[in-house]
Amino acid sequence: MIHEDEYLTNAITRECKDFIRANRDTTFFIMAAYNAPHTPLQAPKDYVNQFQEVEDPVKRVYYAMIKSLDDQIGELLATVRQLGLDKNTLIFFVSDNGGATYTHTTDNEPLRGGKITDFEGGLNVPMIMKWTGHVPSGKHYPHPVISMDIFGTITSVIGIDLPKDRKYDGINLINYMNENNQGSFPHSYLFWNRGNTKAIRSSAYKLVFNSEFSDTLMFDMRHNNLENENVLNDKRDLANDLLYHYGKWEETLTESLWPPLIYYVHEENGKKYYFDN
Repeated sequence: MIHEDEYLTNAITRECKDFIRANRDTTFFIMAAYNAPHTPLQAPKDYVNQFQEVEDPVKRVYYAMIKSLDDQIGELLATVRQLGLDKNTLIFFVSDNGGATYTHTTDNEPLRGGKITDFEGGLNVPMIMKWTGHVPSGKHYPHPVISMDIFGTITSVIGIDLPKDRKYDGINLINYMNENNQGSFPHSYLFWNRGNTKAIRSSAYKLVFNSEFSDTLMFDMRHNNLENENVLNDKRDLANDLLYHYGKWEETLTESLWPPLIYYVHEENGKKYYFDN
């Protein structure tokens, strides 16, 4: 058991900085899995005091956690730069899911849903790449990618000779950062599986369905990423095609070890659709 007296966000930064300094002359990998701004909602008093104008005490602490996290990530980036490693270090910043609305700290408006859902409020999260001299500064890539692409990018960049007897998830995102590939879609389909709730996203459409209740929703993501118009009835053939591709992908999965525990109810035009996680 590790006993840590320092605020955990700061402690994670401290350990990462020490590791970077110790390994500055060799290849290293760090996954700084900050818990902030996850529960428990706790922040240093000096950060909470910066948000005295926020009346809601829960949100006041939440905002303080975000500000603290932002400062600590800044310290990490400064350490890389001060050691002269910024031109030789690929950095990703990514959230694991959308805001947890049930904690009453945040919402994901105008997007629908949030954490534990396959709606855009749960899946549409920031991913930022930084690699001085290799990733163009200020570029916005408009097409969907997925966090599994981090593995594909890193292994391609450092030239790891991976075993050939298996298929790997994720692609090299560096290939899509230049001007010539800004219009290219890196994935034909993206998939999600949450117990009975499943989703598939093509370049244009997303299908979300529950295999237990047969509740199904389909959205045209080109024209409405707010997901407030179900186009399933007009796109049945396309929906069946997406279900086919989802089924082929699902055949490659092992059986889930954990049952769904949480239900999310989506209501549209007086009808309720049930999804679980």
